[in-house]
Amino acid sequence: MVTPFWVAEIVTVVGFDTTLVETVKVAVLAPAATRTLAGTVAAAVLLLERVTVAPPVGAGPVSVALAGNLALVVNEDDDINSVSAVDLKSHQVTKIALGRGARGIAVDSANKAYVTNEDAGSIRVIDLAHLTATPATISLPPNSRPASIQWTFHLGPLVVAEPSSGQILLVPTDGHPYKAIKANPDGKGPSDVAIVGETLYFADQAGGSFTVFQTPSGIYSNTPPTVTSVPADLGLRAFAVDTEDKLLLGVCEGSGRLALIDLNSNHVIDWVNAVRGELESTARNDHSDRLTASNVPALHSFSPAIGNKNSTVAITVTGTNLTGATDISFIDPTGVDFARSLGGR
Repeated sequence: MVTPFWVAEIVTVVGFDTTLVETVKVAVLAPAATRTLAGTVAAAVLLLERVTVAPPVGAGPVSVALAGNLALVVNEDDDINSVSAVDLKSHQVTKIALGRGARGIAVDSANKAYVTNEDAGSIRVIDLAHLTATPATISLPPNSRPASIQWTFHLGPLVVAEPSSGQILLVPTDGHPYKAIKANPDGKGPSDVAIVGETLYFADQAGGSFTVFQTPSGIYSNTPPTVTSVPADLGLRAFAVDTEDKLLLGVCEGSGRLALIDLNSNHVIDWVNAVRGELESTARNDHSDRLTASNVPALHSFSPAIGNKNSTVAITVTGTNLTGATDISFIDPTGVDFARSLGGR
């Protein structure tokens, strides 16, 4: 679920000091496309004008997908669910009505988007060239309540999570029959799907684990896939793939932790506290989650130790986990010159 950032503008005009103050609170939450003006006014000549603008993408965004310069946001707009196509350059928003029950969204390479509909048990198709919903509807098995959806070129079909039946549906977009596979060994429904190469990952929110579904001979092969269940944490709900670091990130809603899953071993290698606990101080961040991570950078040597002021010096730094570092920052302990940054490698 993605909630767009709000943009706040504050303008303050000061005339002279006064002891007369009147404060008016207009709204706690500004709905989409709502402006709240003059949130606080103190005397006639002391104006504090606050403007809060919420992106007009609709109420209750539940999922998002990217298609070039477009962000496609699925909204739960009461009985008229919709997809808002947000142009990331112009910020123009086009709303596409879909009907009640829209949930997940995926984009293919043919300029089409596919939206699962929990209530209808089907998939709606959106023409991204014209930003309109097409008459085409992809039917799913009876009593289906599809949730998240992915599209992948090398596997061919749409991959749809069906939590109510504990299955994953492989749905071709050319009208061929779908194929259902058991998502998790314990039979519990998948809450999300991630695809890396020929490997599918199914999140098991209820079981606090994930399933690795490896299909080296292809998803439609008669060769049985390798299915492995790996324990994670409470409420594993959603996935994201980090292709650069070869990691699968899993959000555990029950514990508030982020699981770092190595894509080579398919095991959890580390955890990140994704939220701050109720008793944890908000005044200080001790960076403990970064300093104890398995890939934390470490400096072993620094040469030369001394250089002349206003001169160019070649510096050699050796250490571990420094891949991708491009700058060096120097901190003056006296506080006179807090930091200087040098570019280079």
